[in-house]
Amino acid sequence: MKYEQRWYQAECAQALWDAMADTECKPVVAIPTGAGKTVILALFIQKWLEMHPHDEILVLTHTKKIIQQDIKALEIFFPDQHIGAYSAGLQRREHQQITVGGIQSIIKNPNEFRWANLVIVDEVHKVSHKNEGSYRKLLDTMQARLAGLSATVFRTGHGYIYEGKGTLFNKLVYDLTSIKNYNRLEKEGYLAPLIAVAPALQLDSSQVKKSAGDYNVKALAETHDKETITREALKEALYYGKNYKKWLVFAIDIEHAEHITDQLNDLGILSRVLHSRVSDDEESILNSFTHGKTRALVSVEKITTGFDAPCVDLILMLRPTMSAILHVQMAGRGVRPFKNKKHCLFLDYAGNTARLGPINDVIVPKKGNKTGEGEAPTKNCPNCRTIVAAIRKECPSCGHQFLFESKLTTGASTDEIVAKGEQTKERWLTVQRAQYNLHTKPGRPDSILITYHCGLTKVKEWLCIEHGGFAGQKAKHVLQYRGYQGSFSTFAVFKAKDTLKVPKQILVDFTPKYPNITNARF
Repeated sequence: MKYEQRWYQAECAQALWDAMADTECKPVVAIPTGAGKTVILALFIQKWLEMHPHDEILVLTHTKKIIQQDIKALEIFFPDQHIGAYSAGLQRREHQQITVGGIQSIIKNPNEFRWANLVIVDEVHKVSHKNEGSYRKLLDTMQARLAGLSATVFRTGHGYIYEGKGTLFNKLVYDLTSIKNYNRLEKEGYLAPLIAVAPALQLDSSQVKKSAGDYNVKALAETHDKETITREALKEALYYGKNYKKWLVFAIDIEHAEHITDQLNDLGILSRVLHSRVSDDEESILNSFTHGKTRALVSVEKITTGFDAPCVDLILMLRPTMSAILHVQMAGRGVRPFKNKKHCLFLDYAGNTARLGPINDVIVPKKGNKTGEGEAPTKNCPNCRTIVAAIRKECPSCGHQFLFESKLTTGASTDEIVAKGEQTKERWLTVQRAQYNLHTKPGRPDSILITYHCGLTKVKEWLCIEHGGFAGQKAKHVLQYRGYQGSFSTFAVFKAKDTLKVPKQILVDFTPKYPNITNARF
């Protein structure tokens, strides 16, 4: 087996090598999840050993899965060498010229690798910016040259790991996570598009207490682990996800994961759960998902990093977080390309994308700032509720052109006759009438624009009936609630517009740039 060497992997490995010419440089590279980090790691080691053939190299990381992945890649690049593994989880204690080790195993025997010449930290964001923790305890006593790789080169409570006081690493030498580079990788097919959608149900975590820079897990579970909430979320997911083959579900805690799994199985979605208390063999559970009949895998913390399943084409996010690192790592599980996979649908019930931003333009937690409480650079498509970066001019899901979309007409309405204070996130508006207009655009299917007149306020909703993917499914979902029973063609629906139910009230979210309807009463 050979790895395909991609242009950016060679460039990234070269950038690391060039940076090491400065003996004071401790470089890091930022590589999106799914972009082939292990190949970059192997290419860099290959370059190093060409110039330093007798040096000893230690690859340091924190999970058994990542150790196994790194060893697999290195064995392909170095077929004539035995790659050592130093990990209690793998029941191996091997010390070779190239060794991949777990930090928790090596820290117990630090002298074993005291004379390593080069240490590469995989998932380098785990290294504390303070003089504390296992990584710092080990690395601060070694004379080795240092380098690091990660998809998230920042830490909560500090910011970028190569900036500021106390940081061990000191220079970012290659960044594939920037908007420009990430989008290029996606355009060239190296990453699968991730379409983030804000479903009608949104978990409200505004009153959940926080600890250590994130929501308190116990408080999150007490707030959101409710049978009615889970049932509503999964029924909506079942409707929109019926054409998606492999679902990954992120839960808050073990009990929440168990409850989600039970309800998914009751709904006919063959599901398995994976957490620290599961008695079944972990590998068999993962194989059942990636290669077997299991359709949904529900997990707590087990598949955030080091989980390689390109088949994932739908992610259900039921775990709110204020951690930009956790947000990027979880969402990144769906961006690996796979045969016949056009994109990965990201049903964000937790509001993480709106809170923290798109994964290629995430809000980096700066020192002194409250993580996850700023305004994320996103907006919702008024057609299909897809969450897109604020700078995007076109929705990647339905093609809606943001540049030509009119904003909400402001003014008093019957709903505002008492309330005069600050505009809230969501408000119920009373609908006087609904106006239907056909909307045509060259090269795309026709759609229907519904304009709801609520006093002097007008709210627009688009029905992209003949569009594919989420936009088309959402339109049919809306029409079913309007009592429509005819064929799902734009012309047929427009012809029957006078028979459609008109909601008496609509719930409008005013926080996006273009307000959108999240609920309706008839």
